[in-house]
Amino acid sequence: MVNLYVCKLPSKRSYQEIQRLLPNISARVTQKISRYRFLDDAYRTLIGDLLLHRFFYLNTGYDLRKQRIEITNYGKPNIPTFPSFHYNISHSGDWVALATHHYPVGVDIEKVQPLESIVVKNLLSHREYKNMLKHDRPVQAFYEIWTGKESFVKATGKGLSIPLQSFSVTGMRNIQLINTTTEDIVKGYLCERYKDLSRYSLTVCAKQADKKSFNDLTECQFSWLANEL
Repeated sequence: MVNLYVCKLPSKRSYQEIQRLLPNISARVTQKISRYRFLDDAYRTLIGDLLLHRFFYLNTGYDLRKQRIEITNYGKPNIPTFPSFHYNISHSGDWVALATHHYPVGVDIEKVQPLESIVVKNLLSHREYKNMLKHDRPVQAFYEIWTGKESFVKATGKGLSIPLQSFSVTGMRNIQLINTTTEDIVKGYLCERYKDLSRYSLTVCAKQADKKSFNDLTECQFSWLANEL
C-alpha cells in the first residue's frame, strides 16, 4: 500500500526545541540541519526525519537509527536491510510530507503562489503548457502538473537527470504520464493527486500501484511526533 503522512510546522518554534529533538534523528540529517541559517528550514528537515523514523518503526518494529541508509548516485536514500520499505520526503511552506510504499515512490508538495509565465513555459512540455492555459485556474493547474512531474522523477530514483520535457503529465483527475517522443503512456508508475491541503498541491507517484493502492492522507500533529519518540 501507498501511505502518505503530513505534518504542519508548529506555530511556536525555537532553536532549543530543535536541539532537544536532534538525538531522535540520524546523524546525517543532524549535520544537514546544523548548516541551515533559517529556523523554518531546520524544522522542515527535522520533521521529515521524525516522520520517517516514527513510521519506519510502526511498519517494521525496528529503530531506524540502527539501520544503514545508502544514497544512490542520483541522491535518493534507501535502506538496504529493508528492501521492501521505500520512502520519499518533500516539504514546502508550512507542510512536510512523507510517502511510503513496498516499491519505489515519490512525493512532491508545493505551496501555490504566483509565478512568472516565462519560467513556467520553460519547465513544462508543449502539451502541458497548452493544457495549463486552457484551465480556468492556470496557476493551480501549473502546480498540479509540476508536482506530478516531480513525484514521478523522484519515484524513478533518477531525479532531474530525466529531462522534464521528455514526458507530459496529463489529466486533472486521472493522471497519465505520456512520453513526448513516442506519445506512449509511461507504464509501471501511477500518480495520485491529494486535495486535502488548502493552497497546496500534493502528488504521490508509485511504482507497481493501482488506484486502490493509495491510502487516504494521514495528518500528524507535531506534538505527537516530537513526544512519542
